[in-house]
Amino acid sequence: MRIKQGMCGLLLMLPLYGLAQATSSDVIEGFTTQQIADMLPKTLDGLQRRTVEVVSDYHTFQVEYVDPATMRKVLVTLYTLPADAKGNIPVASSDRDLDAVVASAEKEMLRQRIKPEMKDLAAPDAPRFRCLQTIMNEKVVHQVCSTLFKGRVLEIQPVTMVNDKAYAPAMQRGEEWVISLGKIMSNAVK
Repeated sequence: MRIKQGMCGLLLMLPLYGLAQATSSDVIEGFTTQQIADMLPKTLDGLQRRTVEVVSDYHTFQVEYVDPATMRKVLVTLYTLPADAKGNIPVASSDRDLDAVVASAEKEMLRQRIKPEMKDLAAPDAPRFRCLQTIMNEKVVHQVCSTLFKGRVLEIQPVTMVNDKAYAPAMQRGEEWVISLGKIMSNAVK
């Protein structure tokens, strides 16, 4: 009798265990947020990874690369699209999803009276990025580049202080960082 009760209790618990696993799972398109964060290199073109903040419950991370000597910084953020009315996290997978993300970033920049230029970045073995680029106060080159990666939004923001008004080389270098990180991440999931 005792074995029978134990088996019945176990069988009743199995569906609850499956439900608990499904609702707290951080897996989207086969990868957890931590696994994606681990794909990022410790250094990037002389910049050192300074902080890594992963919040698995919200499928997000933020990674900061810095080089204080040259006043360069790259912020890498991963996040999901907003939850639907039922609380489900939609998988970011279409051009329409990327358009909405870029439009939202552009709207926020315009709200702050920053008028960005839009540029697409594409390279072999890297995802296509949509970038908003601007020069702030004639000293800061700021780029916000977004793509979709493993059901989430990947955003890379190179920020460079420029003392000599050499904006074009700073923009070019930021684009190179974006493409480089895109290639590293794409190659890590092959």
